[in-house]
Amino acid sequence: MNQDQLEGTVYLDETFVERIEKGKEELKGSKKRGISKQKVNICCAIDIQGRSVIQASDVGRIKASSLIHVFQGKIKEGCDLVTDSQRSYHRLVKALKVKWHKIPSGKRKVNTYTLDKVNLLHNNLKQYLQRFRGVSYAFLQDYIIMFKVNEFYRKSRMLGLSERLMVKLMTLTN
Repeated sequence: MNQDQLEGTVYLDETFVERIEKGKEELKGSKKRGISKQKVNICCAIDIQGRSVIQASDVGRIKASSLIHVFQGKIKEGCDLVTDSQRSYHRLVKALKVKWHKIPSGKRKVNTYTLDKVNLLHNNLKQYLQRFRGVSYAFLQDYIIMFKVNEFYRKSRMLGLSERLMVKLMTLTN
């Protein structure tokens, strides 16, 4: 088995965070609710074992072709995929050859399937990003990598060391 592949039951959903362009003029106008140019899309998938794939996207709603590109080879063929009822998931499900459990709009669960696990991942990610008081879109994927490292070492004494190492690596590459 590929260690990077999600398997078993995989929960997939997306969340949005406020776009920040540090050093540039702020986006004009009042803050908007829902999908807009003021938001950045973060698509997340997590399996039962806690392995995750998190990818930021510059567009509002992520398109089916982008979803396929992000998750192709990262979700094991034949597993159970739990999503909401977004239209772009139809092509993704066909491409990945998975069993799809779609949760319709307005419902919290179907049979025993819910999106609670991926929603908890969204919440943890947003709390992590909030510590930095604004994350530039240019470095968002780097912060997501730091989040994943912290999640991996969360229960270890290595947490502080790993975070300092990641910050150091980010500053060296820029």
